Amino acid sequence: MNQGKCAVNNSSNQDALLFIAWSRAWSPLIEAQLRRESVDLLTQGLPADWENHYWSTFHFANPQAPIPLLLHAALNLNGNQLREEFTRVAYHLQMSVSDHPLPPDHIAGVCELMAKAIEADEQLILRKLSQHYLLPWCDFARQQMKSSHLENLVILVHQFGDDLSIF
Repeated sequence: MNQGKCAVNNSSNQDALLFIAWSRAWSPLIEAQLRRESVDLLTQGLPADWENHYWSTFHFANPQAPIPLLLHAALNLNGNQLREEFTRVAYHLQMSVSDHPLPPDHIAGVCELMAKAIEADEQLILRKLSQHYLLPWCDFARQQMKSSHLENLVILVHQFGDDLSIF
């Protein structure tokens, strides 16, 4: 679990809030100030210019970002099947994917699924999302950062992986 600035106890509410903060950190649609606050809460030791690296690493590049936040792209999975699976999970958790402008397999949306699954004490869903999708994404991101000399944000990915490792 997070050992940085956001020391979270075993309370499920605080664990759920942790993943809401991660959703804000990964979303390209959140206001910049909210993203900064979330990232500051979640991590320590990022370089002062982390936001420039954040956008070019995870969101904007041609033809795509070096580390895509769409899980199907990062993990080389069938996008339609993965989006359908996450839509079914959202339905099971009584969440509406139509309210979210991001694709269902975007890591920000999956973090919201994690938060809702924590609140609902859905351990099987938490393990599957974490172990089958989010932790493999962390491994992919670390490998890409190492091979592409994008180490400026490795702390962010390491902390995300640490917070996922409880499932």
